[in-house]
Amino acid sequence: MLEKEKSNLEGQALRVADAIAAAGHSPILLQRLSDIERKLTEVDQKIAELRPPKPALTPSEIRDFVRTKIMNLPSLLRDNVARAKRELLEHVKEIVLTPVENMTRYAISGNWEMLPAGDNVILMVARDGVEPPPAFSVLRYAVF
Repeated sequence: MLEKEKSNLEGQALRVADAIAAAGHSPILLQRLSDIERKLTEVDQKIAELRPPKPALTPSEIRDFVRTKIMNLPSLLRDNVARAKRELLEHVKEIVLTPVENMTRYAISGNWEMLPAGDNVILMVARDGVEPPPAFSVLRYAVF
């Protein structure tokens, strides 16, 4: 909605500027252009307010936060099972447990959507030596 209003105001400003260029100095047209520019500034401020703030975290702080939360995953799943199931249902679309090692362990596969959709996603590429921490092995104990 605001983007459409911004586009409309920009179009109006261009038309008024063209009229000033064609007609010469006109106090009415100059005032109209000033009003449009003021409205455009207000719309830009509203758009900026709606954007999420940029995180002030370093990659190291993000990595430490994720590591801490993942290491705490088993207790989080056990503490409030009903809530854990609800939260997982929002991110896990399908889980397939395949028995391995004489039915004593399971290989987990499926579709996990752990990142939010839209502009709030930070794309990252794994580099050499990046692999999941041992905490992921605790997922075999989770009951879904």
